[in-house]
Amino acid sequence: MQIVLTNNDVTSLPVNPTYFTLQTDAGVVYKPTLVPLDWRAQIERKYGDNTELPLVELRPGQTAKGWLWFTVPASAKIALLIYDDGFGHRFTLRY
Repeated sequence: MQIVLTNNDVTSLPVNPTYFTLQTDAGVVYKPTLVPLDWRAQIERKYGDNTELPLVELRPGQTAKGWLWFTVPASAKIALLIYDDGFGHRFTLRY
C-alpha cells in the first residue's frame, strides 16, 4: 500500500516503516515485509513508482511518501492501519 504521511503537529514526527501494522477484524496483526526485487518492476509499471516509505524525521509541515508491503492472506479482512512509534505518536486508520 502507498502511504502519504504529513506531519500536522508542532513537533517532529519519526517515520519508520516498522512503526506501521495492519490489523484484521479478527485481531490478527501483520508487520510490513521486505519487497522481493522482482516485484519492484511490476509495481513501478503499474503505479509509476516503487519507492519504499523512507526512514526520516518529518518536521512540522513536511510530507513523506512511499510504499509499505504486507503479506496477508487473501481471505483476511483488513480493519485497521496502525502507526505507533512507541514514543507517544500513535494513530489508527479504519478500513
